[in-house]
Amino acid sequence: QEIRRENLISIIKTLPSAKALADKLGVANSQISQHKSGSRPISDKLARKIESSIDDIAEGWLDIDHSRLQTEISIELACDGVLDLVKGLRDRGFDVTSLNDKALRGLVKAVLVDCANNQQISSTHVESSLQLVESIIIAS
Repeated sequence: QEIRRENLISIIKTLPSAKALADKLGVANSQISQHKSGSRPISDKLARKIESSIDDIAEGWLDIDHSRLQTEISIELACDGVLDLVKGLRDRGFDVTSLNDKALRGLVKAVLVDCANNQQISSTHVESSLQLVESIIIAS
């Protein structure tokens, strides 16, 4: 039920209001508020009705822990970003095997901050992160 409630809150955030969802479903706004607060469980029937009323949401979407999925995606992005930065440093002639802790920490931090801010790694972000890590390496 907690996953359904959290996902309901996510859906409501994409709409003008909770009332907009209530209107779409043909239920009282107070019912949506009760589901949102957790004082009333979301039945299977209502879950499917919510899913079918929202574009781009498949049946069963309310039952999936999307926060965990988002974390897994972020981890994959961060790994890809670190690999891109290491390859970029290697291409620039840096011996990446000799990076000290401060440089490695800067490298990982640059990628994680970029992932958190952008949910993607672009070549522009890689380039700016490379410049940051280069300055840390040179300063060490």
